[in-house]
Amino acid sequence: MREGEIKGINMSGNRKQINSLQTVAASGFAENIKLFLIFLYLGCTSFGGPAAHLGYFRQAFVEKRAWLSEAQYASLVAMCQFIPGPASSQVGLAVGLMRGGYLGALFAWAGFTLPSALLLGAFAWGLPRWQGEVLGGVVHGLKSSRWQL
Repeated sequence: MREGEIKGINMSGNRKQINSLQTVAASGFAENIKLFLIFLYLGCTSFGGPAAHLGYFRQAFVEKRAWLSEAQYASLVAMCQFIPGPASSQVGLAVGLMRGGYLGALFAWAGFTLPSALLLGAFAWGLPRWQGEVLGGVVHGLKSSRWQL
């Protein structure tokens, strides 16, 4: 079995059907860097919350890269719905784990989470510095855009 494959074995006759997710460690650090960059791109471009993220993940991992089949992705999403926390985070960790082992899961999580964490940190750092008219204008713009939706 090659790195990152999900093994599905179908046996006929009296044998049982076996479908299992197999985690195989990545062949090297470069593969995990590639994984990080893929998730960083998704973290920078995926807006709309966990439900929307799952759509972006499906496009990236089922359609574009063919890392998972439709059935495997659907099973993975269904399984991740039972785990506490956002399903998209759980799916991202699982894909990272399958592609690169524990280090791949860490790189996937860091890549997807980093853009949001940096923006949150920048806003927290800048908030005390933007007191006055600028902050009031921003808050007013956010409130008025909320009513437009």
